[in-house]
Amino acid sequence: MTHRTQSPEPDIQAGELAPAHPERWLAGFGTVVAGLLLVWQFSFLDYSRALVDLWKISEGEVTGFLVFTAAVAMLTGAWLWSVRALRGITLGQVWLPVAGVTMMVFLAFLLVYPATAIDVYIYAARSHLFSDYGLNPTTVMPQQFWDTDPYVHYASAEWADNTSPYGPLWNVIAAPATALDSDQIETAVMIFKLIMVAGTAAVGVLIYHIGMIVQPRDAVAATVAWLWCPIVLWEGIANSHNDILLMLLIVAAVLCWYRGLYGWVLPLLGAAALLKIVAVMIIPAAAIAIVMRVGWTRRLLEVAVQTAILSLGLLWISFVPFYDLRGTIDAVESQRGVWVTSPVLLLDVMNREWGWGLDVSGLFDGFSSAMIVMITFLGAVLAWRNPDWLPRIAFEQLFWFLLLATSNVRPWYAIWIVALSLVLPLGMPFVRAVVLSTGMLASYIYSAWIQNWTDAEWLERVACNVAIMIGPVLILMVWSGLRTLRAWRAEGASVSSAPM
Repeated sequence: MTHRTQSPEPDIQAGELAPAHPERWLAGFGTVVAGLLLVWQFSFLDYSRALVDLWKISEGEVTGFLVFTAAVAMLTGAWLWSVRALRGITLGQVWLPVAGVTMMVFLAFLLVYPATAIDVYIYAARSHLFSDYGLNPTTVMPQQFWDTDPYVHYASAEWADNTSPYGPLWNVIAAPATALDSDQIETAVMIFKLIMVAGTAAVGVLIYHIGMIVQPRDAVAATVAWLWCPIVLWEGIANSHNDILLMLLIVAAVLCWYRGLYGWVLPLLGAAALLKIVAVMIIPAAAIAIVMRVGWTRRLLEVAVQTAILSLGLLWISFVPFYDLRGTIDAVESQRGVWVTSPVLLLDVMNREWGWGLDVSGLFDGFSSAMIVMITFLGAVLAWRNPDWLPRIAFEQLFWFLLLATSNVRPWYAIWIVALSLVLPLGMPFVRAVVLSTGMLASYIYSAWIQNWTDAEWLERVACNVAIMIGPVLILMVWSGLRTLRAWRAEGASVSSAPM
């Protein structure tokens, strides 16, 4: 798990021209074409003031299914091919075509309707409460204005009676989108999209700089692996999930860690936690890693003072509109009652359908809490043993949280895993990220069309979605574990048979 600080020099030295590899740019072209296919079939300009989804836009016909499936296949194939083709290439040889393709791809996905999650419309409806009424979205529901303000209808009837589950920092970040939208929902949504485009580009820059530290030979490949990643483009830009900003803060903390700017690490992770609470699991490991790296020296006191000052400033910025700590805690705790496409939801549906009589919810509450504590504690212990492991620890903590500790598994959460896999040397973490994110994106093919065409029952829908989203990465983990076990046994056998 130790990260390399040096790598062999790339095959192409700075200043040389990159060899002509048309297939490398064919991958970029395929990414652009896939984006344009999605714009053609699911255009934001056509549906900007409506709440629709893939099924409704395609009217249940096979054309939409074929376009989406082809686009996902093209995006995935081009993504993996581009990463392979760009390994060993320096930025000086490819920055122009990479930047050009990236801008075209971002523009295409800006114009794609958020057809698998209306969260960005819900962001706008809740932020509207803040920017136009001066109310706290963390404690006030859009439903309160349902009969008097049509704008809040974009929260949808399903979510209008819910408060915002995000931290107070998100209220501050989101406010400009609705403050500048002139009460036009399409303007607010486009501003959110532009925010996520900027965030995605910024994460790419950070990944490149981290790559130059941990894997210089693959820094460009890692950057493109983020910028052209299908789940990032679809969930981060088209659907405009704020997980992009969550990872911007966490990846920034990782870069500060690698560069020895320890006073910034905990404030940035704290900012991430004030956006989405899941980041709080990383903080104890980071704190211990900093202490172990710096040692009990005068510099540790300097780091502590800088951390305290930056953290207090962050808390002031986050809470200054309302100073409602209790409301924030209640909003975060409310998420424990959200059960969506997860192994425990499948277990609960099976329990209800087959009459097992188990209290699945009660059992999982205890199990989930124990797992979160264990994941956090083990991360801290590993950081104490070797602080150099911190970026890998963060990756593993969020990965296992998704698999074991939450009842709410959403495809866009794969953005976390992709980003953190790319602050490490390209290897098995990236393979896991590829398999997980591909399964997450492929699940829409089933949930948007196939389950409706087959009129599947609830148990079948949940089972198929869980199998598509999580099944492939579970199979990969079992295979990887068996392979590691065989390697250990082979190593043990060779040691035991060695002459004394």
